[in-house]
Amino acid sequence: MINKLINNESIIKTFVIALILFYAWSAYDSVQANSWKHPADGSYKIVTVGHGDTVWSIAAKETHDNEDIRGLVTAIIQANSLSDDVKIYSGQTIKIPVYSLAK
Repeated sequence: MINKLINNESIIKTFVIALILFYAWSAYDSVQANSWKHPADGSYKIVTVGHGDTVWSIAAKETHDNEDIRGLVTAIIQANSLSDDVKIYSGQTIKIPVYSLAK
């Protein structure tokens, strides 16, 4: 009985630690995704959507390897007042905010 109780206690501790680590990782990702700062001049690059392009694929072309793409995806959606389904169409022109990483 005591061994079973100790075993359950270990499982619970492991679960709690895993939950804390998951929460910390999620919070870190949120900070990274929102760590973009827009320059004061409010610059935009105008891009014509190609066949098969998505907001994600366009943002991927505009970011560097060490940058988090999610912040730019959100900014593109907001800058172009895209609806919740985030559909864009070939031939459409969209604004891409010119961003720099926060320091």
